[in-house]
Amino acid sequence: MVTNRSSDTPFAAADDIIELQQLTHVRSAGLDPSKACLPGTRSQILDELSTWVNDQHACRALFLIGVAGAGKSSIAHSLGLRFESLHRLGCFFAFHRDFQADRNPQSVLSTIAYELAGTNLEFKHALACALRDDGSLLHTCDIKAQWDKLLVQPLKQVTFIGPVLIIIDAFDESAQYDGSTNHARSLLLDCLTNGIADLPLNFRIVITSRPENDVLRVIRSIHPSLIDCKELNLGSADVIADIELYVRCVLTPQDPDEGELDEDRLLQISQKAEGLFQWASTACRVILADPAGLTLQERFDKRLDAFFRGGRTSLDELYTNVLRQTFASESPTAMSRFRSVMAQIMCASHPLSIDALQTLRSFAITTSTNDVSLIVHHMGALLSGVQEQASPIRPLHTSFRDFLLDPCRSHVWHVNPKAGHSLMCLGSVRALNDGVRFNIGGLQTSYTRNTEILDLQLRVGSQSLRYAAGYLKDHIPSRTDQQTLLSTFDELLHDKVLFWLELLSVLGYVGTATTVLKQLATLFTVVHSFEFT
Repeated sequence: MVTNRSSDTPFAAADDIIELQQLTHVRSAGLDPSKACLPGTRSQILDELSTWVNDQHACRALFLIGVAGAGKSSIAHSLGLRFESLHRLGCFFAFHRDFQADRNPQSVLSTIAYELAGTNLEFKHALACALRDDGSLLHTCDIKAQWDKLLVQPLKQVTFIGPVLIIIDAFDESAQYDGSTNHARSLLLDCLTNGIADLPLNFRIVITSRPENDVLRVIRSIHPSLIDCKELNLGSADVIADIELYVRCVLTPQDPDEGELDEDRLLQISQKAEGLFQWASTACRVILADPAGLTLQERFDKRLDAFFRGGRTSLDELYTNVLRQTFASESPTAMSRFRSVMAQIMCASHPLSIDALQTLRSFAITTSTNDVSLIVHHMGALLSGVQEQASPIRPLHTSFRDFLLDPCRSHVWHVNPKAGHSLMCLGSVRALNDGVRFNIGGLQTSYTRNTEILDLQLRVGSQSLRYAAGYLKDHIPSRTDQQTLLSTFDELLHDKVLFWLELLSVLGYVGTATTVLKQLATLFTVVHSFEFT
């Protein structure tokens, strides 16, 4: 942990813990060793960043800028692990498009404060006092208030010895679902840059991002004594050498009978990557994902040889090639199923398993097949979790999501998220109508607090029902002409509303009820106004 100035100061430890447990924070946005760089790769950039962190005269914040697939997140996780081992990591927060409902700009600073409290007893006490003095800070979405009252003011009362590193990964993924930026993101960016001078001199912030306009505009506008920018150079000799090392390591046969990929093919993969680690990673997965019975060289020849002979390639071309070899694009049934299932996956606010996706799908549309399994079981090179019915399904890289959602890039493979939201909305409401009931937690008495029942959330049904309760708000349209959807909402509001509220309470989502009711009030007002007109 980051060193305390003093560890024997008498604090009200129990009270501090109680206060901090109530502070809004994201538990799953931290370090992931599986995302770190392969040992021996990216050493130069990691050493440069480490030197910067330890330089007391350096600028206070640094942006690591790179295009999709350049390896920014792997560098961030490796740097975080390095400084965690030195007890100098204050917080690691990773944005992720698959978790936008939880990992949003409003949750960053409170999570940083929460994590810092776990590294320094004096800061924990100062933060707990601030929360006791102003209870609204526990769940406020006011980013300026979070910055000042959860970080700046408590930090003035304590001393951290040595450098303290805060890493915010994939800032570009803090954009809204439609890809646009928002006011909260702008406020957060302002705090992390213009506000950095308010933090102690030994605090350092690393932010990774694609070169997006708002980020570049801030970098250009602020004095270099406060922030700096480092752009990843895809064509540098060390990057090319690291990709070759990565490819050799990943394609080392686990079974001697698979045979080794010859030198020419190994180099071909490394060279075609053109500095993009994600390109090399996807190409390797394409080879490894092929069915058993073929050597590595035969897999390469089957899936990639002709593609590689076509000259320069890009991630988009690689994704297109993989999809073309996986699905029959000339089949209307296959393509319709692909677009529908992928739209459902792309619009999900939280990654869901095959079983949960199919359950919500079955509530929304009549189908005699497991559409989700039929599609995702063949996409191991592009999606994670495809081999297990209960594993969450998500794109292995954000660039694949970007590819599918941009019709100019994906063409015939384009996926319309509106279709996914429509399906998930109807499926979620019907799942709630079907699943909610009186005393859904099976409690013997109503006099026991929810927090006192350790397995309460496990009593309330399937993953699909829990998702429907927590994330319905993300799928409700602003207007619709679907009478089926409107009548389904009508059933929930008239016949099941108290049971629905009880489920939200059990799951800790009761705050979403206001949002949903406001959305529905607007939706029904628009519908009735349209009918009247």
